[in-house]
Amino acid sequence: SAWLHETDHARYDLENGLPGFSFYIKNYKLREEMERRAYGIEISIAEEAGYNDLVERLQDLLKEELERLEADYGSVE
Repeated sequence: SAWLHETDHARYDLENGLPGFSFYIKNYKLREEMERRAYGIEISIAEEAGYNDLVERLQDLLKEELERLEADYGSVE
């Protein structure tokens, strides 16, 4: 599922016209959407497989990633 997560980042970039990472660094909402979408893929796979402990861990990792983004960008609403 981690490969699918990373592949989705590439797909997301392609869907946005391949603007490059600097484009996403400048936009919290796009970065947030990118991470929610990619982690969502992993979480769905884990849920379907019945790996509840992995679901919880992935949800925690998403939360940590979003907290890092907020720290990088300052408080966002």
